[in-house]
Amino acid sequence: MKPQREKIMTVHDMPTRIHFQPVAVDRVTIILREVARKYGLTINDLRGDNKCRHVAHPRQMAYVRLRDETNLSYPAIGRILGNRDHSTIVKGEQAARARIKAERE
Repeated sequence: MKPQREKIMTVHDMPTRIHFQPVAVDRVTIILREVARKYGLTINDLRGDNKCRHVAHPRQMAYVRLRDETNLSYPAIGRILGNRDHSTIVKGEQAARARIKAERE
């Protein structure tokens, strides 16, 4: 049995009411793939509903990277990562940055 390949979001898969900002979808996919690989997850895990720490923390790291390395808004990141509300992205990003700061000290 062949392992299933991850479905990679393309421009055609995104909802039509998104106001696109100039960022390559490929860059988003690369970031999500790198985060997922680093933590032993799949892109679908990052987009999923699982709230366990071993999935939530990497998802929050994806929030940080997407904010730092693209010009995507909080609502756009929320839509990419499982239609999450923008306030979830803001709070998750703050939590991830606090963890990063605490680990450095």
